[in-house]
Amino acid sequence: MIDYEASTFVLARHLTDQRRSRIERVLSGRIGNVCLVLESLQDPFNVSACMRTAEAFGVQYVHVIEPSAPMDIEGLVSLRAEKWLTVTREANPEAAARFLSGNFYTLLVSTPEPVAPPLSEMDLTGPIALAFGNETSGISPELERLASRRFHIPMRGFTQSLNVTVSVAVSLRELFLSPRFGAEPLPADETARLRYEWYKASVSPRILEHLDL
Repeated sequence: MIDYEASTFVLARHLTDQRRSRIERVLSGRIGNVCLVLESLQDPFNVSACMRTAEAFGVQYVHVIEPSAPMDIEGLVSLRAEKWLTVTREANPEAAARFLSGNFYTLLVSTPEPVAPPLSEMDLTGPIALAFGNETSGISPELERLASRRFHIPMRGFTQSLNVTVSVAVSLRELFLSPRFGAEPLPADETARLRYEWYKASVSPRILEHLDL
Protein backbone atom coordinates (compact mmCIF):
# COMPACT_ATOMS: atom_id res chain seq x y z
CA MET A 1 0.00 0.00 0.00
CA ILE A 2 1.48 3.31 -1.11
CA ASP A 3 1.62 6.14 1.38
CA TYR A 4 0.64 8.81 -1.13
CA GLU A 5 1.26 11.75 1.18
CA ALA A 6 4.75 10.65 2.18
CA SER A 7 5.74 9.65 -1.35
CA THR A 8 4.41 12.91 -2.78
CA PHE A 9 6.46 14.84 -0.22
CA VAL A 10 9.62 13.08 -1.47
CA LEU A 11 8.77 13.73 -5.11
CA ALA A 12 7.93 17.39 -4.48
CA ARG A 13 11.58 18.20 -3.83
CA HIS A 14 12.33 17.35 -7.47
CA LEU A 15 9.64 19.59 -8.99
CA THR A 16 9.77 23.31 -9.55
CA ASP A 17 7.32 25.57 -7.72
CA GLN A 18 5.74 26.37 -11.06
CA ARG A 19 5.15 22.70 -11.85
CA ARG A 20 3.66 21.98 -8.44
CA SER A 21 1.38 25.00 -8.74
CA ARG A 22 0.16 23.89 -12.14
CA ILE A 23 -0.59 20.38 -10.88
CA GLU A 24 -2.55 21.78 -7.94
CA ARG A 25 -4.49 24.10 -10.25
CA VAL A 26 -5.47 21.24 -12.56
CA LEU A 27 -6.35 18.97 -9.63
CA SER A 28 -8.66 21.59 -8.18
CA GLY A 29 -10.50 21.77 -11.49
CA ARG A 30 -10.97 18.04 -11.96
CA ILE A 31 -14.59 16.86 -12.01
CA GLY A 32 -15.44 13.70 -10.12
CA ASN A 33 -19.03 13.06 -11.21
CA VAL A 34 -18.62 12.79 -14.99
CA CYS A 35 -17.32 9.90 -17.07
CA LEU A 36 -16.81 9.84 -20.84
CA VAL A 37 -17.62 6.50 -22.53
CA LEU A 38 -16.31 5.71 -26.02
CA GLU A 39 -17.72 2.59 -27.65
CA SER A 40 -16.06 0.81 -30.58
CA LEU A 41 -14.47 3.86 -32.18
CA GLN A 42 -12.59 2.81 -35.30
CA ASP A 43 -10.16 5.66 -35.69
CA PRO A 44 -7.38 5.97 -33.06
CA PHE A 45 -7.15 9.66 -33.90
CA ASN A 46 -10.78 10.11 -32.86
CA VAL A 47 -10.17 8.30 -29.57
CA SER A 48 -7.15 10.47 -28.92
CA ALA A 49 -8.97 13.69 -29.79
CA CYS A 50 -11.88 12.76 -27.51
CA MET A 51 -9.47 12.14 -24.65
CA ARG A 52 -7.77 15.47 -25.30
CA THR A 53 -11.16 17.20 -25.15
CA ALA A 54 -12.17 15.39 -21.96
CA GLU A 55 -8.91 16.32 -20.24
CA ALA A 56 -9.24 19.94 -21.30
CA PHE A 57 -12.74 20.12 -19.81
CA GLY A 58 -11.56 18.64 -16.50
CA VAL A 59 -13.06 15.18 -16.96
CA GLN A 60 -10.83 12.64 -15.21
CA TYR A 61 -12.48 9.34 -16.10
CA VAL A 62 -12.71 7.85 -19.60
CA HIS A 63 -14.18 4.42 -20.27
CA VAL A 64 -13.24 2.76 -23.57
CA ILE A 65 -15.24 -0.22 -24.87
CA GLU A 66 -13.11 -2.21 -27.33
CA PRO A 67 -14.68 -5.45 -28.63
CA SER A 68 -11.66 -5.94 -30.90
CA ALA A 69 -7.95 -5.59 -30.13
CA PRO A 70 -7.04 -2.52 -28.03
CA MET A 71 -5.98 0.41 -30.19
CA ASP A 72 -3.01 2.66 -29.64
CA ILE A 73 -3.67 6.21 -28.54
CA GLU A 74 -2.23 8.71 -30.99
CA GLY A 75 -0.05 11.01 -28.91
CA LEU A 76 0.26 13.66 -31.60
CA VAL A 77 -3.50 14.23 -31.42
CA SER A 78 -4.09 13.74 -27.70
CA LEU A 79 -0.97 15.73 -26.70
CA ARG A 80 -0.45 12.86 -24.24
CA ALA A 81 -3.74 13.72 -22.50
CA GLU A 82 -4.18 10.04 -21.56
CA LYS A 83 -1.14 10.44 -19.29
CA TRP A 84 -3.29 12.61 -17.00
CA LEU A 85 -6.53 10.61 -17.28
CA THR A 86 -7.91 7.53 -15.57
CA VAL A 87 -8.70 5.29 -18.54
CA THR A 88 -10.62 2.03 -18.07
CA ARG A 89 -10.93 -0.46 -20.91
CA GLU A 90 -13.68 -3.08 -21.28
CA ALA A 91 -14.24 -5.70 -23.97
CA ASN A 92 -18.04 -5.42 -24.15
CA PRO A 93 -20.97 -3.12 -23.26
CA GLU A 94 -22.22 -5.38 -20.47
CA ALA A 95 -18.96 -5.13 -18.53
CA ALA A 96 -18.85 -1.37 -19.01
CA ALA A 97 -22.45 -0.89 -17.88
CA ARG A 98 -21.84 -3.10 -14.86
CA PHE A 99 -18.80 -1.05 -13.87
CA LEU A 100 -20.65 2.25 -14.30
CA SER A 101 -23.70 1.07 -12.40
CA GLY A 102 -21.49 -0.21 -9.59
CA ASN A 103 -20.03 3.28 -9.32
CA PHE A 104 -23.49 4.90 -9.33
CA TYR A 105 -23.27 6.48 -12.78
CA THR A 106 -26.38 7.22 -14.82
CA LEU A 107 -25.52 6.07 -18.34
CA LEU A 108 -26.72 8.44 -21.08
CA VAL A 109 -26.10 7.44 -24.70
CA SER A 110 -25.98 9.78 -27.68
CA THR A 111 -28.36 9.30 -30.59
CA PRO A 112 -29.15 11.24 -33.79
CA GLU A 113 -32.87 10.67 -33.17
CA PRO A 114 -34.57 14.02 -32.37
CA VAL A 115 -37.22 12.23 -30.29
CA ALA A 116 -34.57 12.03 -27.54
CA PRO A 117 -34.22 15.22 -25.47
CA PRO A 118 -31.08 17.38 -25.45
CA LEU A 119 -28.95 17.32 -22.32
CA SER A 120 -30.20 20.76 -21.32
CA GLU A 121 -33.69 19.33 -20.77
CA MET A 122 -32.69 16.22 -18.82
CA ASP A 123 -32.38 15.41 -15.13
CA LEU A 124 -28.62 15.48 -14.56
CA THR A 125 -28.40 14.77 -10.85
CA GLY A 126 -25.87 12.25 -9.62
CA PRO A 127 -22.77 10.98 -11.45
CA ILE A 128 -23.24 11.11 -15.23
CA ALA A 129 -21.64 8.90 -17.90
CA LEU A 130 -21.94 10.25 -21.45
CA ALA A 131 -21.52 7.55 -24.10
CA PHE A 132 -20.63 8.02 -27.77
CA GLY A 133 -20.54 5.24 -30.32
CA ASN A 134 -18.89 4.05 -33.50
CA GLU A 135 -18.26 6.64 -36.22
CA THR A 136 -20.50 4.75 -38.69
CA SER A 137 -23.09 2.83 -36.69
CA GLY A 138 -23.24 4.85 -33.48
CA ILE A 139 -24.12 3.33 -30.12
CA SER A 140 -24.62 -0.44 -30.23
CA PRO A 141 -28.08 -1.89 -29.49
CA GLU A 142 -26.54 -3.65 -26.48
CA LEU A 143 -25.26 -0.48 -24.86
CA GLU A 144 -28.46 1.41 -25.71
CA ARG A 145 -30.48 -1.32 -24.00
CA LEU A 146 -28.33 -1.03 -20.88
CA ALA A 147 -28.49 2.78 -20.77
CA SER A 148 -30.82 4.79 -18.57
CA ARG A 149 -31.68 7.37 -21.21
CA ARG A 150 -30.80 8.72 -24.65
CA PHE A 151 -29.89 12.28 -25.58
CA HIS A 152 -29.31 14.12 -28.84
CA ILE A 153 -27.57 17.27 -30.04
CA PRO A 154 -30.10 19.62 -31.70
CA MET A 155 -29.13 20.53 -35.28
CA ARG A 156 -30.76 22.87 -37.78
CA GLY A 157 -29.05 21.97 -41.01
CA PHE A 158 -29.45 19.25 -43.64
CA THR A 159 -26.52 17.44 -42.01
CA GLN A 160 -27.89 15.58 -39.01
CA SER A 161 -24.67 14.18 -37.61
CA LEU A 162 -21.35 15.44 -36.32
CA ASN A 163 -17.93 13.90 -36.10
CA VAL A 164 -17.70 12.05 -32.79
CA THR A 165 -14.95 14.35 -31.56
CA VAL A 166 -17.16 17.39 -32.14
CA SER A 167 -20.12 15.63 -30.51
CA VAL A 168 -18.07 14.99 -27.39
CA ALA A 169 -16.95 18.61 -27.16
CA VAL A 170 -20.44 20.03 -27.75
CA SER A 171 -22.04 17.64 -25.26
CA LEU A 172 -19.53 18.27 -22.49
CA ARG A 173 -19.95 22.00 -22.97
CA GLU A 174 -23.73 21.69 -22.81
CA LEU A 175 -23.52 19.48 -19.72
CA PHE A 176 -21.32 21.89 -17.79
CA LEU A 177 -23.45 24.91 -18.76
CA SER A 178 -26.69 23.25 -17.73
CA PRO A 179 -28.21 24.54 -14.46
CA ARG A 180 -29.50 20.99 -13.99
CA PHE A 181 -25.95 19.70 -13.48
CA GLY A 182 -23.62 20.44 -10.61
CA ALA A 183 -19.96 19.59 -11.06
CA GLU A 184 -18.37 17.96 -8.02
CA PRO A 185 -14.65 17.76 -7.17
CA LEU A 186 -12.75 14.53 -6.87
CA PRO A 187 -12.84 12.76 -3.48
CA ALA A 188 -9.90 13.56 -1.21
CA ASP A 189 -8.38 10.07 -1.49
CA GLU A 190 -8.56 10.17 -5.29
CA THR A 191 -7.01 13.63 -5.33
CA ALA A 192 -4.12 12.33 -3.20
CA ARG A 193 -3.60 9.37 -5.54
CA LEU A 194 -3.58 11.54 -8.64
CA ARG A 195 -1.27 14.09 -7.05
CA TYR A 196 1.23 11.30 -6.41
CA GLU A 197 0.84 9.89 -9.95
CA TRP A 198 1.22 13.30 -11.57
CA TYR A 199 4.22 14.25 -9.46
CA LYS A 200 5.81 10.94 -10.37
CA ALA A 201 5.05 11.48 -14.08
CA SER A 202 6.74 14.87 -13.84
CA VAL A 203 10.02 13.58 -12.42
CA SER A 204 12.87 12.31 -14.58
CA PRO A 205 13.02 8.47 -14.84
CA ARG A 206 16.70 8.67 -13.87
CA ILE A 207 15.79 10.36 -10.60
CA LEU A 208 12.94 7.90 -9.96
CA GLU A 209 15.42 5.03 -10.12
CA HIS A 210 17.19 6.39 -7.07
CA LEU A 211 14.02 7.23 -5.14
CA ASP A 212 12.65 3.67 -5.24
CA LEU A 213 9.06 4.85 -5.68
